[in-house]
Amino acid sequence: MPHSIPADRAAPEAAAPESVDRIVTDLRELRAAAGSPSYAELGRRVGELRLARGVRPAAAIPARSTVYNLFREGRVRIDADLLRDVVFALGESREVADTWVDRSRKASRTSAPPAPEPQIASLPESFAPARFAPQRISPGLTVVIVVGCVLLNVLGLAAQRALALQVYLDMVGTGLAAIALGPWYGVLVAVAAQAADVRSLGDPAELPFLLVSTTGALVWGYGVRSWRMGATLSRYLALNLLVALACTTLVTPILIALSEGKHGHLSDLFTGSLEDSGVHLAAAVFTSNIISSVLDKLLSGLIMLALFVTLHRVAAVPAAHMPVVEQLAALGQPRVPRAAGHRSAAQTSSDGTA
Repeated sequence: MPHSIPADRAAPEAAAPESVDRIVTDLRELRAAAGSPSYAELGRRVGELRLARGVRPAAAIPARSTVYNLFREGRVRIDADLLRDVVFALGESREVADTWVDRSRKASRTSAPPAPEPQIASLPESFAPARFAPQRISPGLTVVIVVGCVLLNVLGLAAQRALALQVYLDMVGTGLAAIALGPWYGVLVAVAAQAADVRSLGDPAELPFLLVSTTGALVWGYGVRSWRMGATLSRYLALNLLVALACTTLVTPILIALSEGKHGHLSDLFTGSLEDSGVHLAAAVFTSNIISSVLDKLLSGLIMLALFVTLHRVAAVPAAHMPVVEQLAALGQPRVPRAAGHRSAAQTSSDGTA
């Protein structure tokens, strides 16, 4: 066995009563003996193991927070399948990994009365319910993120006006707050950003447009939390298209009512061309605005995703509701050198040796 664990803890027949906390303590020692690889690196190794077993890629790589929770004390049960894969990924043989699983099962029987396995356990990992209390962001960090998001909106709008861009970029902060903190934080950023815009301050004609930005915040926020549209990159991109559709649907009647369909953007030229060709005003306004809105929301969405990945990696902002963020953060994690004698997870899975 590549790493040394006390004999009375490594074997399931040890005289001392087995417990989950005891297993977690030994698991921490095993990780330290393996060079203390990061939780993201362990998740990547486990993903290699599962891919080699034929698990589909979307469910193969566990979230960083899931691996981290395996090393936490104070729980009644432990995920035996993840425990086996993590022990194997730390350089132990299949036989030793199975010994750890036996210990976890004995500890579970000791800690709680036997109960039938819930049927949801057979579902893919991405649909399994959270086993632990969600991580929380400190109030200070929340304030910093909100203020930063307001500044992002203001800077984006200033850049659009100064450079006459085809995209708006005035909802990047709104969307980032909505997906990272929650939908109503996005609404707060939208309101604060509009209040900070000196050109629209005190202009009642600008107030209806606040409805558009707050709708975008709600769709982004509830999209990743209630509709699971942050599970994969394709679903997240589809969410941005949904935001573009919702915002365009709302802004079209507002533009028609306030300014005959025009709002000082380059898309007004396209609107005029459509009108000249006989297209109804509402259809012309909607068509020109949906094109610019799709471009704007896709670009804004990618910027938001990159910023959220950075927040998750640098400031540990929770991203369990957006697995795509955890996966991207894990890809960007620097690889930790493995302990001597440790072979790749894919190689060990093929021959069963450490």
